[in-house]
Amino acid sequence: MNPTPKRTKRIVEMAGAVSAEDALRLVKEAEARARTIVTEARLVKSVQILEQAAAEAKTIKDNALIAAKKEAEERKRALIRQALDKAQEVRREAETETAELERKARASFAEAVRSTTREIAEILDKESL
Repeated sequence: MNPTPKRTKRIVEMAGAVSAEDALRLVKEAEARARTIVTEARLVKSVQILEQAAAEAKTIKDNALIAAKKEAEERKRALIRQALDKAQEVRREAETETAELERKARASFAEAVRSTTREIAEILDKESL
């Protein structure tokens, strides 16, 4: 930071009737203090920026987690819905198959009864002779 003529004059006035060497030393000290103030300000600003970035990162992470949980829940519901639909389809197929087997069994049973009746009749006819 270069001292302006006005600042230099003020520094010299503050120092009183001092030598140019003392005035130069005072200017350098003032510059050093100014650099320290700028450095401290940068550090404070850096910390603020880092804190803000960390807060924003946390917000982004939290939002991503919420979105991921929501998507996972939707997928879970979809899979459950698909499983229930498939189970209902299998149940309908099983009922249809059971009905067909019962129909065939009734038809076979009726035929078995007729066949057994004929055989008994034949046996009885043979015995009555």
